[in-house]
Amino acid sequence: MRLERSVRADPSDLESFRSLATHLRRVGLLERAQSIARGNPRLERELEATRAMLQTSSLQQLARSKSGHAIVATRESDGARGHACSCCSCCCRCCHSGVTWQWLSPEAHLATREGVVRAIDIHGVAPSPDLIAGLGPVEHLTGLSGVTNGTLEAIGHLTSLRELTFSASPVANDDGLAHFGALSRLEILSIVGGCFVGDGLEALVEARSPLKLMRASNNRRLGDDALLFLGELGTLEDISLSSSTHLGDEGLRYLGDAETLRRLSLSGCRRVGDRGVEALGSLPALTHLDLSFTAVIDRGVAALGELPLERLALHGCSLVTDASAEGLARLASLVDLDLGNCSVSPGALQRLRLALPGTRVRPAAMTE
Repeated sequence: MRLERSVRADPSDLESFRSLATHLRRVGLLERAQSIARGNPRLERELEATRAMLQTSSLQQLARSKSGHAIVATRESDGARGHACSCCSCCCRCCHSGVTWQWLSPEAHLATREGVVRAIDIHGVAPSPDLIAGLGPVEHLTGLSGVTNGTLEAIGHLTSLRELTFSASPVANDDGLAHFGALSRLEILSIVGGCFVGDGLEALVEARSPLKLMRASNNRRLGDDALLFLGELGTLEDISLSSSTHLGDEGLRYLGDAETLRRLSLSGCRRVGDRGVEALGSLPALTHLDLSFTAVIDRGVAALGELPLERLALHGCSLVTDASAEGLARLASLVDLDLGNCSVSPGALQRLRLALPGTRVRPAAMTE
């Protein structure tokens, strides 16, 4: 590229560098501008200013795109957070009480502030891939809706991302997640909806993402492949895959060596049974486990006896009976036990309360 050669030949030409950075952002190659600027304080400052300008432009377009939605932008300044919002005051003051907000307008919001926005929360609008690409060095991007594979591809270029939460369109699938191979800082990923099987998560393994929290809901195609790749990450502390009806016992075997895993929710995963739960029986850090509305029976419950569980939910596991009481009584660290809609008798519940005096034992509605 002629412009790039010109900048490399004369790094003092800030105007050319600004034009180059703008062009590279548009084509998803801003990292090339970063490599050119690295080690040159003037170019690094100019790149930061260019990214802030491009980001502001994208946010202003978002603010114009649809009425009634919220864009919450957060900047760090001298150790303190400054907030700005484009929605009505009632929404954000109810959801974020105690925060002082500045209400944004398409004409002036963010334009008078310096630096880039690090956290952006968007509700009620489906941003185009071009607008997403303009968000640049954002670290926390939440609340996106109607996300498509094209949007996911654009998100894959936001290499500073540490947190991403979105609601996917029905056609979004693993082809979109496959573009996440550069998200090497991602720690939190939350997905609602879509048509994901789970093999797209391999991109996060390739990126060596330090993922700590993974949540997926309302996605009935998510299966064992998801846990195969999540298990390979080795950093996860919290996994919630509620109502993933294609996920079964084989997938849980991939978590058998997840030494960092503290919380696991499989509520509504009706293919999860005793074999899968037995694979979890040696997880050294697991303190919260939700097996509500799964196919677990007494044998699976018995496999949990050595875990350091503090909260265990077996709500709706109708084949869990009095035979599980002895194993549950060994869980001395429990503070909350949910046996609602299980087949546990009042007498067995009473014995559990006596054996675990510091535990809140919720009774089975079918028998009391």
